[in-house]
Amino acid sequence: MEYYAGIDIGSTMTKAVILAEEIVASVIGPTGPEHRRLANKVMEE
Repeated sequence: MEYYAGIDIGSTMTKAVILAEEIVASVIGPTGPEHRRLANKVMEE
């Protein structure tokens, strides 16, 4: 099975999702100086 990750870092919100045939994990949080931490949180799930 193939997995795909998508990350959208906007000016106020950061959204990340992991997909296989459906959504496996997703996170939405405020954009800030720690936006990489939010993206890594999805990858850890």
